[in-house]
Amino acid sequence: MCRIFFLALVGWLFPIHIILAQCLGSCCTTASTADVSQQLEMPQHRQWVIGVSLLNMQYKPLSDDELLQYATASASVYSVKAQSSIKGMISYGISKRMSLTASLPFNLSIDNKEGHFHPEESAAEIHTYGNIDGIGDGVISVSYTFIDNREKGWKAFAGAGIKMPTGKTDAYSTYAVVLPVHLQPGTGSWDPLLNVAVQKQLKKWLFISDTHVKVATTAKEHNMGTYVNTKITAGYDLLEQENRKILPLLRCTAGFSGDYNAAMRMIVSESHQHGADSTAVPGSLVSDPNTGFTRLFANASITAFITDRLYFPVSFSLPLAQALNGHQARIKSTAILGISFIL
Repeated sequence: MCRIFFLALVGWLFPIHIILAQCLGSCCTTASTADVSQQLEMPQHRQWVIGVSLLNMQYKPLSDDELLQYATASASVYSVKAQSSIKGMISYGISKRMSLTASLPFNLSIDNKEGHFHPEESAAEIHTYGNIDGIGDGVISVSYTFIDNREKGWKAFAGAGIKMPTGKTDAYSTYAVVLPVHLQPGTGSWDPLLNVAVQKQLKKWLFISDTHVKVATTAKEHNMGTYVNTKITAGYDLLEQENRKILPLLRCTAGFSGDYNAAMRMIVSESHQHGADSTAVPGSLVSDPNTGFTRLFANASITAFITDRLYFPVSFSLPLAQALNGHQARIKSTAILGISFIL
């Protein structure tokens, strides 16, 4: 049983810190798209798995001088110190090969700032938003196992889902300032999600490769940018004694992942002008030059099954390379702590 459900845990929690689409520097929608059928093993038929995870991301924020220096009439500059997300998830085994998963996060973004240029004054100023929190966008997804060759240790999975606009889009900051749309806990958009994964079991080793895609749609005059993540991971069983009631399984995993987020785009309209957007054709989408990225991470985690039904994961990630469009706060580290229970 431990072997069956361990990868469901990995699928839920390990990639969450990588699926950080639509990050601007203050990305309250953190981890809202991390559920596209990512269970590399599914709950058994008519069985439930429930879990809660805590994600924390630390950034190297831009200084006040940098915010003032980089802000232009064409685009503002955003900075953030840290972001966290508490996510509840539940999965049900519809059949031997198919499962259904739902999740909902509560997001928190700390010490948000904006460098904003005022053309009429020919000067920039800093808008301090403080902390931002609220319910984020929920996800419903389905996963299907289309290859299951236990003799040779091969499995392959495909999934599809939808990110729903359940998140708050009218939140105020700590200082009672109305937030820009892209800093809200929710995006207001319905975004299709896709996933494909392959795994190979070799005695106590497990090798996994998977890819996740979020296709961004436009809402609230914003498009947060299509997101792609790919990951290669290797796991090893330090302990594996299924007959033992306490600590029947302990596994370490490590690997690399890369992700890409297209630049955010905004619709030009009378109610939404953004610097040089005023010269664009009304109704057109204009890219924000200080959004979008390509990143490479090194990941490591350890997961302990306390019993055959209760398990805890801890994971950590460090960026190896970050190519950020324009001026953005760089991520320093990511950590995840979770707990899951099999019903």
